Amino acid sequence: MELFYEFEPEDEANSQFGYDVEEDFTYLANRIAEIDSSIDLNVVRKAYDFCVFHHNGVFRKSGKPYYTHPLSVALILLQEFTIHDTASIAACLLHDTVEDVFGVTRELIAEEFSEEIAEMVDGVTKIAHSQISNDEKPDDFT
Repeated sequence: MELFYEFEPEDEANSQFGYDVEEDFTYLANRIAEIDSSIDLNVVRKAYDFCVFHHNGVFRKSGKPYYTHPLSVALILLQEFTIHDTASIAACLLHDTVEDVFGVTRELIAEEFSEEIAEMVDGVTKIAHSQISNDEKPDDFT
């Protein structure tokens, strides 16, 4: 598979994230403020809190709390792909909730956030299921 980005794959074992939920959000909020202050931090905060709440007690193979993965994806989108809009950042934070959390549905995401964000989350979930074979998944993929 050809890669079109320059960031290093997630190195969760050495990640700075996962020790303090509030410090992790502050880091994200500060990066957003530096990169694009037009992003609605209230929506991002709501998505972050939703992600943390619904992944509570779930851990990656590295031992890090699961929310650190969607957080890293949001940061990659901001820093590497220069996609700077509220809906995309929120969708990054929510992208595994519909797939991995019992009771979280596309409809719930639309109700809690917006139809646009629900469509993005739904689209990412469909891509993950249809285009990534088990051989292509990283070792820490859960």
